[in-house]
Amino acid sequence: MYVIANATVLTLGSYVFEVTIVDENGNNATDQVTVKVIQEKNSAPVANGGGDQNLVLPQTVLVLNGSKSTDDLGIVNYTWTREGSSVAVGTIIGNTDHEPVLMVTDLVAGRYVFRLTVTDEQGLSSSDTVSVIVRPDPLLLNLVEVTLLTEATVLTENELTTIRQKLELLLGDNRKLHVRELKKEQKTGQAIMTFFVENTENREGKVSIVPGLEVEKILKEKFWRDASILGDSLSDIRTSVCQNPCSDHGVCNTETRSCTCETFWMPDVFYFWGISDANCDWSILYVIIGIFVLFLILSGICWGITCMCRKTRSHSRTRNKPTKYSLLGTHDDELPPSRRGTVLSETDTDSDVLFETRSKQNGSARVNGDARNSSNKYSVTRLGRRVKT
Repeated sequence: MYVIANATVLTLGSYVFEVTIVDENGNNATDQVTVKVIQEKNSAPVANGGGDQNLVLPQTVLVLNGSKSTDDLGIVNYTWTREGSSVAVGTIIGNTDHEPVLMVTDLVAGRYVFRLTVTDEQGLSSSDTVSVIVRPDPLLLNLVEVTLLTEATVLTENELTTIRQKLELLLGDNRKLHVRELKKEQKTGQAIMTFFVENTENREGKVSIVPGLEVEKILKEKFWRDASILGDSLSDIRTSVCQNPCSDHGVCNTETRSCTCETFWMPDVFYFWGISDANCDWSILYVIIGIFVLFLILSGICWGITCMCRKTRSHSRTRNKPTKYSLLGTHDDELPPSRRGTVLSETDTDSDVLFETRSKQNGSARVNGDARNSSNKYSVTRLGRRVKT
């Protein structure tokens, strides 16, 4: 009698089988046999990355399942690699890039491309490429961020609930606040709450989303009017993305909310004074021309004022010309002979004479040019020059 044992679904490797026989008297015997299964022809594995996908933010985790890859012997290695055309932003969780299931977080809008490579025991491999399109958040323009003064590491759920209730109070009735995300500001460590607001007051019974700019405006007006409502819990209120068009001549900076203007454009003067928002309203060329024209106008005004002042001063000098005085003695030769004897009028007094000089006697030299050969006997004292005051 022959006893046959069958084994199916064997894979590559060694198998040990043991057989035990027993007779009628209870005697037994045991024997083992080793069977080694080999494969003369090996087929390459078939990689399967799970197929292309489409995601919509705020979903921030991407899961790619490559466990459906097959091989006739068995897959011993899974490797996920990011293609050169893929978006670079995104963090691979743990060591999942060497596991059947790949997990990526911190996604942004764009196209992600990953290649899965599987390898069997004999070194044969196969690859599959997976493309994932991540679309922007449809509520992106309606999202508002508030920066809390509390650090993210110490913020409690009760404090967050209180702040949310206060914000709903400021927004008014029939409006509900939905928290989309709570994150940490990397530089300061403060908590940032991102939310959107639903308007439940609708005649048709539909729920509408309040625009982010409107929410920002309402909160800022009420917060600056009465900051005691929220206390010291907030430090900043703004939309998640900058929605300033920058006068169609620049790009808004999301972090600083200032405008990076194009060449030959600049903000107006009211922005520098803190009156208006960031903009690119003024052309640098027109500003230079305006400054040059203003300089010419001011120069003309100054020149005109200077000319008027000089003209007025010259007229004043002409009208108030001072009286000139001269020595009376210098006119003696020009007077008629009948009037040379006396120079002063009869009304003149000694008090009117400032000084006088007299000629010396005894033939001394005379001041006014008298004859030098005159006799001392007949010499007389001649009245000298007098200056009249």
